[in-house]
Amino acid sequence: MKRRIIRLTLQSCMKILVVGGAGFLGRHVVNQLVKDSENKVFVVDLKKPPKPLHNVHYITEDVAYVSRDKLPKRIDALIHVAGVRHEEKITSLQNEINTTVAATQLIDKIKPDKLAYISSYYVYVGAADNGKVDESSSIDANNLDAFASMKITCEKLVTQLCRESGVGYIILRPGPLFGEDPDCPTALCHFMQLGVAGEEVKIFGEGRRYVQYTYVEDTAKGVVEAVKKVRNEVLNLVSPERYAMREIAEALSEMFGFKFVYLRERREGVSIPYISSEKAVKLLGWRPTPLREALNLVYKRLKDMKRTR
Repeated sequence: MKRRIIRLTLQSCMKILVVGGAGFLGRHVVNQLVKDSENKVFVVDLKKPPKPLHNVHYITEDVAYVSRDKLPKRIDALIHVAGVRHEEKITSLQNEINTTVAATQLIDKIKPDKLAYISSYYVYVGAADNGKVDESSSIDANNLDAFASMKITCEKLVTQLCRESGVGYIILRPGPLFGEDPDCPTALCHFMQLGVAGEEVKIFGEGRRYVQYTYVEDTAKGVVEAVKKVRNEVLNLVSPERYAMREIAEALSEMFGFKFVYLRERREGVSIPYISSEKAVKLLGWRPTPLREALNLVYKRLKDMKRTR
């Protein structure tokens, strides 16, 4: 197969296609991209976001069946952040794999210079806890659950197909995200929404699970910087701050007066080893917002949203 000439990495203007650009993280990535008014941004998603941007071209179709004439002829980067959730776990896993296959099939149609796949910090559930893990850490496939196995499979699929096509790959592993969006799926988002509404917040177990929650806007900035600056790399986009869920609950109680109750009979999730993002700091200049500062931002925005309803 012929290899195409690699275009320059740093460009003042980029033409970018975001698969899944109407979802929780996808919207924030698109928002970051359009901050540079020179960028031309296309989104392929089954739906439009709640607040579509006037300077973004939305293609509301299944990426597997999107017609060629609706796509740009050539782009600088394809960002795959799509993952269709379903109540049935098997269906969700199947959706993600199928969407990833469909996204890689766009390579021949739109000839991107790079393809960025948004994976997950959760792949490190299979890594040995030797103090910390990073992108070079060995991951034991025998220790992975179905979700982590699926993410690793998609990473390998993207990497291999990009190599065969002469396309640069970028694998990004964001941490557990939080923000003010109502469709944010993580426990911390749920805590914030319930707390702002004045409701009691329930925590499974005794709150001993350790997490590195990462502000969604920081993650989106990291995605955009990675697309601009690197090629053929795997990068973690995970906050350096690691806390037990109980510590986070205590901080929310102290800062905002939230009330928590612990459901000790319920099993809490597994802790992941400490994940280093030093590589992203070095290559991208990535600096995530400190947790307390980000929590204040989310709290204020949720309060403003509540007042304007």
